[in-house]
Amino acid sequence: MSVLDRAAQIKMRYTRGTTWLQFLLNFGIITANMWIFQDLLPKVIPMSLWYLVALVVYCLICYAIGHIDEKYGIWNLENQYGVVVSPPTRVTLEMLGKILKRQEDLQAAIDLLKAE
Repeated sequence: MSVLDRAAQIKMRYTRGTTWLQFLLNFGIITANMWIFQDLLPKVIPMSLWYLVALVVYCLICYAIGHIDEKYGIWNLENQYGVVVSPPTRVTLEMLGKILKRQEDLQAAIDLLKAE
């Protein structure tokens, strides 16, 4: 494994790790904010239920934003730009496409032989 490959692997693991850590820390941040505003919330509902409601609403909003971005936003453009900026990625994708095509052709030949 080359130094660049190793560096890319470390960077990707770091990025995935920071994404998950931020996801988990957001729950703590929401809980802390709920604690600050607890005097403003109705006392009829227990505070633990307010925490749960806030976390569920947060998750639903994040999911909806991600879904909308994936469908209509710049997510696809970002991915396409990554292929443009990194020609080895484009070459790899083309090679994978050829390999999949060969496998499909091979499977069709095997199915044809089995039918006979």
